[in-house]
Amino acid sequence: MAKKNTSTPNGPGLRGIEDLQRLLAKQDFKGEKDIQAFLEKMMEEGIPGFEPDGCIEDAEELVMEGYASDTPHAIELARQALELDHDCLGAYDLLGRCESLVAVRIAYFKRGIDVGNELYDAAFKEKHRGHFWQLHETRPYMRCMQGYAESLFFLGDPYGAIGVWIDMIELNESDNLGIRQFLLLTFAGLVMEQRFKEIDMKYKDDAFSSTPYNRALMAFTTQRTNADKLLRDAIQRNPHVVDLLLEEDGSDKPAPGSVLLGSREEAMVYTELAWSIWHNVPGCMEWVERVAKEPRQGTMKLL
Repeated sequence: MAKKNTSTPNGPGLRGIEDLQRLLAKQDFKGEKDIQAFLEKMMEEGIPGFEPDGCIEDAEELVMEGYASDTPHAIELARQALELDHDCLGAYDLLGRCESLVAVRIAYFKRGIDVGNELYDAAFKEKHRGHFWQLHETRPYMRCMQGYAESLFFLGDPYGAIGVWIDMIELNESDNLGIRQFLLLTFAGLVMEQRFKEIDMKYKDDAFSSTPYNRALMAFTTQRTNADKLLRDAIQRNPHVVDLLLEEDGSDKPAPGSVLLGSREEAMVYTELAWSIWHNVPGCMEWVERVAKEPRQGTMKLL
């Protein structure tokens, strides 16, 4: 049942976007005139909302509420969602992100992936390969893959994480989740130069502040003479990264939500995984400390 959407003045928000995706899925455009008429109607009337009309939709509503809740309540909501829909991938993702023990967390993400593989078989993946993120229903599956890969990384299995990240890039070439920055990081740390070049070339105009840091690390591990310059360029892009890398334990954790390029929060997202790699490359941190002590020029502001 449709209802009027109460989007904020700043945009439709997540719920409004989901309602728009549902509405678009019901359309049968015959040409550009139909599309234009549809868009004009949406501009005039707003995006209509949809009341949940079944167990699957009810479960999704609970998961959405869970993402905005504190951990104990989020866990309870995720469990309620699974009672309504045993195949609710978002609930497995939410449970994984609420779990502090990596060994338990990975089990939730793996279960979500297994269920997702049943829902999205080989034929489905082949049909939609390259633009998975544009399909709303596959996003929880991709998030489970993301959580699973990161868990493998923290359990000391970087090669397993690489395999999952590569699968994610192949399913969604636009890489809305920013997986490429961790692929490049791991390739650099493991001195996999050819693999690094392939991904770096694919996203050569990348705006992530992590990209110049990954390039600097790759140059250092392959003993290239331009490593110092690349690290200076990276520090100019986002000095917070090098500051966090030089901390003793790398304990800063990123808060959930979107981050601004060049911000400390962006640096925290990167260094949550990068800290261990940079610290395990022989001589790397002595190099970073030496370059970081050089006088810093004004940092670039990215809007």
